[in-house]
Amino acid sequence: MKIIPATLALGLLTAAAAQAQTSQGTTYLRINAGNISYTQRAEDNFRSISGALLPAAGHFITTNFLVGAEVPLGYSHYRYEYVFSGTIGSDEKFSASDVTFGVSPFVRYYLPGTGSHRFFGQISGGLGWLRNRQQNTYSGRYKTRRERTIDYQEYGAGLGYNYFITPSAALELTAGYKRSTLGPDRTNGNLDVQAGFALLLPSIK
Repeated sequence: MKIIPATLALGLLTAAAAQAQTSQGTTYLRINAGNISYTQRAEDNFRSISGALLPAAGHFITTNFLVGAEVPLGYSHYRYEYVFSGTIGSDEKFSASDVTFGVSPFVRYYLPGTGSHRFFGQISGGLGWLRNRQQNTYSGRYKTRRERTIDYQEYGAGLGYNYFITPSAALELTAGYKRSTLGPDRTNGNLDVQAGFALLLPSIK
């Protein structure tokens, strides 16, 4: 008969601990991964791969309200081969790679609640730099190379979920929309899905 009260007490303690992790003064540390993809196409030997790591840190300025910054680090590479129709020994091989780096401040609000499951909304905006390298090879002899750096602005909004596996550690999943402006005449919009791991460390008084 004492098992039920003990289980109830443990549940209340766990809920209180989870609530405390989003209280004022808590430090937030996180590493997420996103934009992971791989594509292969046989007809022109097309291959592409991409991925990003998104470390972040922040501070709860009031209960449930987090202010922080993310440092996105991304890489993508693709290539293809094209044989010109009706021309013997005439082909083109193209490859390109992008390396991205940015700084993206964000604000996040956790819905009030207790327990291991916490939901939040988030908005962000920031600056980034993209380093692009391209190479063309024609008929195995003639090569052209191009390198450039592009500045871009980015902003977005999304919803997320934390599952607390301990009072100070949580799995994290976010899904949202990001819009990027690269240079004066190119704007992209993309679905942004991330998954990772977060630490929420209470302040020491």
